[in-house]
Amino acid sequence: MGYNEEKREKLEQRRLKAAKLFEKGVTLADIAHKLKVDPSNVSRWYAKWKKHGIAGLKSKGKPGPESKLTPTDINNIQKSLLKSPTEFGFQTEFWTLPLISELIKKLTGIKYHPGYLWWFMTRLGWTCKKPEIVSKNRDEKKVQYWIKKTWPRIKKKTKN
Repeated sequence: MGYNEEKREKLEQRRLKAAKLFEKGVTLADIAHKLKVDPSNVSRWYAKWKKHGIAGLKSKGKPGPESKLTPTDINNIQKSLLKSPTEFGFQTEFWTLPLISELIKKLTGIKYHPGYLWWFMTRLGWTCKKPEIVSKNRDEKKVQYWIKKTWPRIKKKTKN
């Protein structure tokens, strides 16, 4: 069970506790205080409870449509994202949301809008990272020499 499912379940349990207190005739203010919620929430719950009974306070489940991607699809996408985009015929070394959208279409036949993918990728634990650009001609020995020998000498001259 994921975080959102657990949260939904906890919220439902709180509303059902309120329903039991409604049945006992406890005031809305006392229920709000006891459950540590805003009185306006208790008032809304009470109206739903009066109209629909306990069924009106039950969770309606996960909002939005079901995902078109299966867990296997998601696993394949994640594995593919660990590879270079050039392995899939793209002209760049860096994954972007439009490229990820094209990758998903290639792998599954399902089209996702790049704007939606930001939410999807963060839900999967991915973050946006800008690659650090390092010169191909970089000589690490010369860099370390400069840091240890040249920079301290320059730094001393600026203090005088």
